[in-house]
Amino acid sequence: MDFSGFEIGGVSLLLLVPGVVEFSKSAFGVKDRLAEALTVGLGCAFIGLAQAIALELVPALALPWITVAVVGLGGGLAIAGYYKLVQNAAAGFIDRVVDRAAQAARSMPRLHK
Repeated sequence: MDFSGFEIGGVSLLLLVPGVVEFSKSAFGVKDRLAEALTVGLGCAFIGLAQAIALELVPALALPWITVAVVGLGGGLAIAGYYKLVQNAAAGFIDRVVDRAAQAARSMPRLHK
């Protein structure tokens, strides 16, 4: 199957839809059936839009604006994902440093008077 038609402005819609849904789940508390419905709705909308573009059903005047919107959404999700990645990595690093400092403090001999 050729997935080249499933992108707009170089942004893969196969990655964009799960990104939007996961962001919605963490930021807005979207759960279970609503998340599934959001996935289906966004999938239909984005893939339908890509097909409409491929079939030249979308006016040429709208194409740059659609591309800007999709690339902006993809970029925003990517930045949010990198932020969480760095935040989690930093938190893990700080936890390891604190744990090692605590272990070192426990292993030091105590001076009794």
